[in-house]
Amino acid sequence: MFTKYTLANFELENRSVRSATATGTCDIATGIPEQKFYDLYESLAKGHPGLIIQEHAFVFFRGHAGHKQLGIHSDDMIQYHKKANDLMRAANSKVKICCQLAHAGPNGGAADKIDVNTAKSCELKEVVSQFQKAAVRAKKAGYDCIQIHSAHTYLLSQSISNYYNKRQDKYKAADFKLLKDVFKAVKKAGLPV
Repeated sequence: MFTKYTLANFELENRSVRSATATGTCDIATGIPEQKFYDLYESLAKGHPGLIIQEHAFVFFRGHAGHKQLGIHSDDMIQYHKKANDLMRAANSKVKICCQLAHAGPNGGAADKIDVNTAKSCELKEVVSQFQKAAVRAKKAGYDCIQIHSAHTYLLSQSISNYYNKRQDKYKAADFKLLKDVFKAVKKAGLPV
């Protein structure tokens, strides 16, 4: 537990990982962190985990979960992520920080939310593009790696589920196409995924 561990292409101080948890500490309309967000993550870093996986950040507004969720949907958000990362590294210079990218899909709060079954191919390609842009922002903000949120019946998890995904085209569940395309696009940002 307290020994060093190599993950991807970097070394963790120890095997302790703080998993992503929605904290509800961001502005609901903008995704901008509130002060308690910064205070929480600075405090977590002081506990010396090897890795902190920050809470799920929506990659664009059509993928917003509809609660006080963190955003990484525009270049303006880089400064807020960088501030949090800088605070964590000031508290613990050895901590590694992971950005979790998410798209809530039909579980989101947007009026024009995306459903895997009714989305046009161009809309799904736009989802892939938005994940890639968010990954580039994460790199600019100083993250060490990226985690792609593919659970909780969000868009990507529904896309690989025969229960939710009834498509018979190239985006059918068995082919994992949307998830694979997102993975490839995010990797192009240059961070371990």
